[in-house]
Amino acid sequence: MEPWIAALVLIFVIGVVVIGYGAVSDRRRRERALAAIKAPPKREIPRFAPDAVAPHYLTDLEAHRPPEDAPSTELSADDRTEISTQLKDSGTTTIATRRASDFFITDKVSGWSVLDGPRVLICADPVRSVRELLDVLERMIAARQSLVIMAPEFAEDVRKTLEVNRIRNLLSVLALTADDDARAAAITATGATAVSSGDLQAGYLPDDHLGSCSRWVAESRRSSVIPAAES
Repeated sequence: MEPWIAALVLIFVIGVVVIGYGAVSDRRRRERALAAIKAPPKREIPRFAPDAVAPHYLTDLEAHRPPEDAPSTELSADDRTEISTQLKDSGTTTIATRRASDFFITDKVSGWSVLDGPRVLICADPVRSVRELLDVLERMIAARQSLVIMAPEFAEDVRKTLEVNRIRNLLSVLALTADDDARAAAITATGATAVSSGDLQAGYLPDDHLGSCSRWVAESRRSSVIPAAES
């Protein structure tokens, strides 16, 4: 074979090898690029420091358990006698209501929920969201005032939030369900104004829309509104 023919064959073979290697290399590069595009981005996963205290989350049972340092709400024998006398007074208004749950009981011996000098929120509509009550709850906590909330109905998460606020001693609050007639009677007895869910959601709740009384005593199926003493 002529030398120049052998050289051409060698050049041809080398060219085929180079082209093949380039094609394979290019295909692998494209596959890696596609895989990188489809793969999730690399992110550092936050971790607690080895010496960090493990977080503790309250269970529903723990949230409904009073803290060890919570002040007692139990009444004395003299207090119960005084309240019993007030309940029989002709100036006391009795309203048919349902206590939202027994977690709102403040005196286990009598089964009463007793709030002294509360503000009274009368809701015209069922309370479906905790957000509707955030403004008034924050206002009462800041003022250290107790609060009676009366509505046609409370969503379960709303009821539980109010329960925990009372049990954990964050706010003295009482949730009651009542029909139209009972809410109308409460409005007359406390001077409150019925507030719609739309106003609550918008955060519109003037102070004079909240009623007041000297003492509110709630049993399982009725409430007694003790009016403020006349000056």
